[in-house]
Amino acid sequence: MARDVSEETKANWRRLLAGLRNATNAQKINWDRTAVESLFIASLGNHIILLEKQELQKSTKYVVKLQDIEGDLIDEFNDTDIEEDVFDNRQFQILENLHLKIRRQISGAETALSEVLAELDKLDEIPF
Repeated sequence: MARDVSEETKANWRRLLAGLRNATNAQKINWDRTAVESLFIASLGNHIILLEKQELQKSTKYVVKLQDIEGDLIDEFNDTDIEEDVFDNRQFQILENLHLKIRRQISGAETALSEVLAELDKLDEIPF
């Protein structure tokens, strides 16, 4: 259930998510792994951003947490907090895609995929 916060706060959470997505896509944020496989961490200025995928009994939730440099929780929101409509799941999809993008960047999946495709292309070359 979404928390009862002001529309201004919800708008700022959406702006934060959009900024994180854009910066991640442009590789301007360095996300790192944590001890928890589904939790990623990044540092921005004097703040720490955490993005966590939480597997619940019947659903999945994505949570963004904002901490100070000492690790104290300042703010947090999840996909249901920022949906604009009860039947909307656009913010969930954005968070899900962002989480996947970060996981692929950290694991080097795109680089590995490109290397394997290049090796497969070499197999088709006719030696002279």
